[in-house]
Amino acid sequence: SITSMHFLKKLPMLLKAEIHKLMLTLAKVLNSMEVVILITNSSGQLGSIGSGGGVLPEAGSDLHNGLTHGFGSVENFISVFSAQTATIQGSGWGWLAYDKTSGDLVYRTTANQDRLCDQGPNFVPLLTIDIWEHAYYLDYQNVRPNFLTEIWKVVNWGKVAERLAAAKA
Repeated sequence: SITSMHFLKKLPMLLKAEIHKLMLTLAKVLNSMEVVILITNSSGQLGSIGSGGGVLPEAGSDLHNGLTHGFGSVENFISVFSAQTATIQGSGWGWLAYDKTSGDLVYRTTANQDRLCDQGPNFVPLLTIDIWEHAYYLDYQNVRPNFLTEIWKVVNWGKVAERLAAAKA
């Protein structure tokens, strides 16, 4: 997973869809389930972080309304997500997901290489943030909360909104 702000600044071409195809091919060659899970989780982040990011969801949009309904406001969602994700022990992921059963946007965490779908088939990933040390260490050392403050400046909420629309379709 290439998520470090350092890499995002230095190598934006890695956020292209082709990297995902390359990683899947690598996983097949290596025949490694661990690599496949990491790639699956990473794909949720690769498309949601990078150029065009940082602009909060438009007021009145489906995404804005869902975050407001579930968390009180977009800003409160970001606070809850950041605070809870910072407390993950070791490696893992923070997720914004659409719950097909309730119709709500929900926050979830997974540890290590665990996948969101392992928590139930009703959860559709909309955004994931990698909290493995390699995601932030070059820029933030061991200060995870600082990474989680800065990452929101590059989240592409338009992509997250597209995923929500597709999940509801």
